Amino acid sequence: MEDKQSSCVHPDVDDKVSGTKRQNFLEILLTSSIDGKPVSEDVIQDEIATIIMTGSDTSGHTLCYALYLLSRHPDIQQKAFLEIFSLYETDSERSITMQDLSKLKYLECVIKETLRVYPTIPFYGRVFDEDIVADGKIIPGGTTLIICPIKSNENPEYFPEPKRFNPERFNDENINKIPEFAFAPFSAGPRGCIGPKFAMMEIKCALVRILLEYELLPFGDPPKPFIYISYQLENGLHLGLKLHCHSIITN
Repeated sequence: MEDKQSSCVHPDVDDKVSGTKRQNFLEILLTSSIDGKPVSEDVIQDEIATIIMTGSDTSGHTLCYALYLLSRHPDIQQKAFLEIFSLYETDSERSITMQDLSKLKYLECVIKETLRVYPTIPFYGRVFDEDIVADGKIIPGGTTLIICPIKSNENPEYFPEPKRFNPERFNDENINKIPEFAFAPFSAGPRGCIGPKFAMMEIKCALVRILLEYELLPFGDPPKPFIYISYQLENGLHLGLKLHCHSIITN
């Protein structure tokens, strides 16, 4: 996925600034300890299973939601396609570089708006270490706070017309109007997701490959979401695919 022009650094490459070797995730687990004792094999297996599930299942869901929403909004799909086409034209087999991904600003807005409409994780919790005061009321330490993106992502104060799929909310002009914690698709703070940049890259790469080859068409019934560990759908997602004719590009 990366060619010689990419500035992405492999995790095993020596850090020229500090002179130390960067460890990958598995190496970190194998060399970690708890209370002076090496991490057990059971813990390592659990951590690996967790990172695989959270790093693939969630990104896969978001990719599917993005494809579905683009199929229902042809004007937005066309804008995303033209942005991608401006980089690759008919050379859909060219390697995707980090520089390419950084130029796909509108596609990133599409992904963020997808995460707003269909948050992969519908709720998550935080426990207060100590008493805090909020709106003049004391919340005692030990209290568990449940955060629900499926509700906060539809707050009209920060997201006007919340039912409308509008990637422009996240462009350079508008994103600063959204408070830091009003939109946190990967959670936030010390317990936030460790892989938001990687997730964004792999979703972008998949969308580039798909949108260069296919036009997404509306097809089938609307999805019926329900809440489980992640945001699931009773009836799946339905859309049609039509091969692009790259010799003709409409304005």
